[in-house]
Amino acid sequence: MAESEIRLAQATKIVGSGPLWHDQSAGFSVSASNGHHQAVTPQRVVRVLWRRKVVCLVVAGVVFLAGIGWLVTRHKVYESSSSVALLPDTSDSGALPDYPSLISSLIPTYVQLVSSPRILDRVATSMGSGVSAASLAGEVHAESLSNAAVVTIVAQSPDPVMAQRVAAKTTVAFVSALTDNGVVVPQVYSSPTVPDQPSFPKIPLSLAAITVLALVLGLASGLAWDSLDPR
Repeated sequence: MAESEIRLAQATKIVGSGPLWHDQSAGFSVSASNGHHQAVTPQRVVRVLWRRKVVCLVVAGVVFLAGIGWLVTRHKVYESSSSVALLPDTSDSGALPDYPSLISSLIPTYVQLVSSPRILDRVATSMGSGVSAASLAGEVHAESLSNAAVVTIVAQSPDPVMAQRVAAKTTVAFVSALTDNGVVVPQVYSSPTVPDQPSFPKIPLSLAAITVLALVLGLASGLAWDSLDPR
């Protein structure tokens, strides 16, 4: 038997078990193995997802229903707010040039004042029985943009009408506390209104997030199932 034929016979025996076998002298190559590793392509992914469509649909459905259940059980919170501008007190013309730097240093103090016991006690008294400063402490707060002489007063409540009432009473108490202080003149330029939509949960945004999560987990479960059971 010729030497090249002997080498060919030896190469045939190792087909399917080893790497690519190449004989330069004989001038031929042998395939690495019988196993075939398919490249990951969009077409192959689509075929896998279609084959595992039941798994994808079941998982996506369970996640979507769980998300809807979570959304339904959340307590709605309504938010009402007002904005109070802090203008310079023109009665002291000498302090006007220093107003920008002065108001920048005072804004954090005024923000804290809104939710202070001093203001909340006044609000609770004006609201009547059943409302205390302690209960309002978790419902009232203030915000302010940097370098802006404006304080936004925010009130939250499960009842939209109550949220508006608390915001309005807090605004009145805040303005009263700053009146004739000789530094700033508070002026309300945005009064609180009764909200028609809850601030939490945000229904459209929550539904979109739940839908996307259900789709992603459904597709991922189909691919994972196919990798574990590639029949």
